[in-house]
Amino acid sequence: MGFWIRAGWFRHADIGFDGVEHMTLYRPLTDDEDELFRSYTRYAFRPQLSPDQADESPTAPRTVGERRGLFIEDDARPRAVCAHFWFESCVRGVQLSTPGLSAVATPPEYRRQGYARELFVHTLEEYRERGDHLSILWPFKFSFYRDLGWAEAYRYAHHEVEPAALRTVGGDTTGSFHRIDPDDIDLLDPIYRAFTQSYDLAIHRDETWWRKRIAVSWWGEHYIYVWRDDDGVDRGYLVFRYEGDHRDRELIVYDFAASDATAYRQLCRFLADHDSQTDRVKLFESIDTPLLDHLRSRAGVETSVNNGAMVRLVDAKRTLEAIEYPQEASASVVLQLDDDLVDWHEEPIRLDVSDGSASVEQISADPEVILDIGTLSAMVVGARPVSRYVDAGEIEGEPAAVAALDATFPPRSVWCLDWF
Repeated sequence: MGFWIRAGWFRHADIGFDGVEHMTLYRPLTDDEDELFRSYTRYAFRPQLSPDQADESPTAPRTVGERRGLFIEDDARPRAVCAHFWFESCVRGVQLSTPGLSAVATPPEYRRQGYARELFVHTLEEYRERGDHLSILWPFKFSFYRDLGWAEAYRYAHHEVEPAALRTVGGDTTGSFHRIDPDDIDLLDPIYRAFTQSYDLAIHRDETWWRKRIAVSWWGEHYIYVWRDDDGVDRGYLVFRYEGDHRDRELIVYDFAASDATAYRQLCRFLADHDSQTDRVKLFESIDTPLLDHLRSRAGVETSVNNGAMVRLVDAKRTLEAIEYPQEASASVVLQLDDDLVDWHEEPIRLDVSDGSASVEQISADPEVILDIGTLSAMVVGARPVSRYVDAGEIEGEPAAVAALDATFPPRSVWCLDWF
């Protein structure tokens, strides 16, 4: 493993694919390296743009997180880059540090040489030094990150709906809609908090995130509308954009929240009133989506289930001791965690749970349950019942120990509304 040189820096000796030892350096990128970072991510995520088109593309808001690069010896060009967002979110009743990992990019000339993997190792080392609990990311490919120890935290519903179908949601025409400017986007935060209080892993949005990542995106400024009831209380909002031209135009809901069912129906009514501008409305919801419950007709509605964000425990002991457990849960189980990426999960751990809390210690003992770090990560956030992982062959163990884990990690409602 590497060692800290200073905050955000790791140096590490590595044997390269050419059989020669190289000194790699993981460090923050400077402002002078901003365009280099952008060129890496443009090629990775928008390769349809030729180099001479890049400057004409929509300007993305500068990340509100921090950028890192993995360098080799004195080469000024990093082998791989990424970005970190310092999120916090609620997991099983506790506010945890849940950094978002994003913009992982390796130029083609440096691929298949282990640099991305080393970048992830240093990333987890940095998170561990910071005291973080869970890493969150949106995968470009599910299997790639699953093999590295991240696991699916939830699944979400993607709807493509004809506006006429949204009109069947019903609800009286009441209250009023108001378009707001990005400068007033702080009005949305109380609605967002009310909407997400029942969801684990919904990130805490600060003012900078609202202004730089919700009000605007890669595509420029969004349209922002608030629904205000007859008493003057803001209870729902929509953030959306359009794609296509008048012959084939889509309205894409980038973000929305409703503090109650009445506000939700009003948002649907607002979208239905756009039938003169678009044939399709796209929106994304939690897998236990209320839309299908509200619709009186499903004609013109297509719904697909998609992989959601992925999570990985940074340090199992720290996170298992931080979260809350059911008061009635009682367990003392020795776990063996398979983790091929970092070395601090090599020894078995004993998880003791009682009275809603846990203690964890590394011990030398035969494991009662064997599972990989990704499966444990998904169990911690409550993605699915433990029995489902047993059925899928992702957990092996003594029946009594597995049953104790099943009672200890009941499933939760999980949904992160943010893309990063």
